[in-house]
Amino acid sequence: MRRFAVNLLTLALLFVTAGCGGTAFYISPDNGTIFFASGTVTSVDLVISSDGQVTTIIIFDNNGVTTTVTFCDNVVPQFPPNNFVSASYRQGTGCNTLVRAVL
Repeated sequence: MRRFAVNLLTLALLFVTAGCGGTAFYISPDNGTIFFASGTVTSVDLVISSDGQVTTIIIFDNNGVTTTVTFCDNVVPQFPPNNFVSASYRQGTGCNTLVRAVL
């Protein structure tokens, strides 16, 4: 029970940190490191490279502090512009894999 409470507290602190701008992370024993970013979505760009790789570049704004995250694949529908979105993801080479996006 104590470990569960500590994990919830850690997760809550990370969401608060992510909510204040920038990125935060949480080490999940089963699934590796999960990173968080949140803010008002100010830019959504779908990019297709010459070799066919699809990525989505999202810019989050948190009271003037911006964070840019590049996601693998087309995740445009999960990030409507001018809405506050919290995202969790796993870092990758060249792009990050979206775990979850919450409006």
